[in-house]
Amino acid sequence: MVSLDYIKRFYQFNCDLLAMEAPVVCFKKKDMYFDINGNRCKEFHILPSAMATSVIEKNSIYVNLDNIDDEILFFILAHEIRHCYQYQAVIDEDIYEPYSPQWKKEIKSYRNSSSLNYENQEIEIDANAYACFIYLFLGKNIPNVNCD
Repeated sequence: MVSLDYIKRFYQFNCDLLAMEAPVVCFKKKDMYFDINGNRCKEFHILPSAMATSVIEKNSIYVNLDNIDDEILFFILAHEIRHCYQYQAVIDEDIYEPYSPQWKKEIKSYRNSSSLNYENQEIEIDANAYACFIYLFLGKNIPNVNCD
């Protein structure tokens, strides 16, 4: 596994890039639950159809490291950070985002990863595009995100 310090630097880079309030990030590895700083966090559960999830109203991200290899971890983290940013852009009128009205509609009727074609929602397309951009910036191969 990549060091927690490296993950934290990647996380901070993304939050700085988006000029956003940094979300709380918790990880699960085997039976251990810990945050981005290595401190213990509350136990959480993620849908079997997901490797990670964000609770945007709480500005929180949860990642199950048992189901993720190092190659995709940073894609997933960038993707979930973008979801937290989308929500911040929707609720904070000082953040200008041309897609905020569409994001607001989709957040109200969000279909999660257990729904067929959920990845075709604009908020998912945007989060995947952001994560792809970050992956290209890092010089990594972009994973398949099943977007039609």
